[in-house]
Amino acid sequence: MKHEAYSRNKTAYLVGRVQWLGLSVPSIFVIWIQAGMSFADILLLQGLFGVVILLLEYPSGILADHFSRKSVLVGSKICAILGTLMYSFSNSFGTFLLAEVILGLALALNSGADSAMIWDSNVSLERTDAREIITRGSSIAIGSGIVLTPLSGVSLLLIGSQCTLWLTSGLMFSGLVTALMITEPARVKLDKMNRIWKESLAYLKNRSFAKLILITMISTMVLKPLFWAYIPKLEELNYGEVWYGLVLGYANIVSYLAISASNRWKLYSGKVEVVILISAFLGALVFIPNLGIFGVLLGIALHQVARGLIHPVVSVQTNEMVGSEIRASLESLRSMIANSSFFFVSIIYTMSQLSIGGIMSVTVGIVTVLVVVILLVGRSPGKLSD
Repeated sequence: MKHEAYSRNKTAYLVGRVQWLGLSVPSIFVIWIQAGMSFADILLLQGLFGVVILLLEYPSGILADHFSRKSVLVGSKICAILGTLMYSFSNSFGTFLLAEVILGLALALNSGADSAMIWDSNVSLERTDAREIITRGSSIAIGSGIVLTPLSGVSLLLIGSQCTLWLTSGLMFSGLVTALMITEPARVKLDKMNRIWKESLAYLKNRSFAKLILITMISTMVLKPLFWAYIPKLEELNYGEVWYGLVLGYANIVSYLAISASNRWKLYSGKVEVVILISAFLGALVFIPNLGIFGVLLGIALHQVARGLIHPVVSVQTNEMVGSEIRASLESLRSMIANSSFFFVSIIYTMSQLSIGGIMSVTVGIVTVLVVVILLVGRSPGKLSD
């Protein structure tokens, strides 16, 4: 690979990390509320979104390893644009679900393929800055949220939810353009897809990989319900729409500071994993009682520390433990298992019709059990069994 091609790949990776959809989160939430969706309905919708990830994420990683990371990433950008446009014309649970399916396909296609592409681009030129690029990508994802989420509330008030979604779709074209400019890096390929499937599944016996799965599961099961509880919590305290963007902007600032600290001190494993688990646990715990606006802001801060640290930690460690032939598949497998765990707990939340406090109480219990499992797994060496 030439340095010019590497530069384009790096640009595609970093531009692809911009979270344009953050501009539309309050608009989507308003659309849900106007359609009469309850908080339990929203969690069910997000759980079904998790099913799409469950069914498609791992196969998409296998496709990226066997064929082309570029084609998979281009498909992801197209689906993201179509899913966002679909939301602008949706007004019922069924149409919301269709939009979520398309967005879920976008996320599934992107999962693993983007980090595998930039990691292999580094390897092909014998560069050693893949860790820093992945962490910078996480910084861009969160930093773009800092800029976009305050604007989201303003956009919602000035041009309405539908026009905000149209604007978001237009901005997403930048990711599609840069993805089309990717040069596929030289890498090792397995001759058959079933070999990719077998070799990646074999890593489930690897205790180090199992620990990463459990950490990702905890983060997913805490971070998703907490995130969707932000606006209902504000509504309970009589804080209106103008606060939505401000609070989401505050959340992204905290997350950005956490990931900046990770990047500065090269925190990719060890103690930082403990910080993630403690922050996720306490973030859910603080949301159980009604502690007013300061309790909400504290819970959000703890939640966002975990959010800022989780992606670079698990992505770097996953890419380091595996070769290019199954790199995207293993990333997708880890993420798929975590998303499927959220789907199952979302079904429990919906069937039981729990309040936000009740949902957080159950979440704290689940996290406690998984932390104990992590401690037990961590006692043994990370070797593949025979």
